[in-house]
Amino acid sequence: MNAVVLTAVLSAGNSGIYASTRIIFALVLENKAPKARLSNGGVPRNALYATTLVSMLCFLTSPFESQHVYLWLLNTSGMCGFIA
Repeated sequence: MNAVVLTAVLSAGNSGIYASTRIIFALVLENKAPKARLSNGGVPRNALYATTLVSMLCFLTSPFESQHVYLWLLNTSGMCGFIA
């Protein structure tokens, strides 16, 4: 059962990273985000790095005091929405 849950979590994470990098790259094409270059395989690296950084910040809620990290992420999200 643990293998099934692990496979589902990895699949969801993989599809989330793929979708978010493509969305960020689409914003680049519309001049709504900083320029990005594609790798030889067609991967927008800057978008991948930004997505990975945000994902790692979300996983920081586990080892640290989750309430403080969660509130920090929530406030950051709210401020981004306010600015937009």
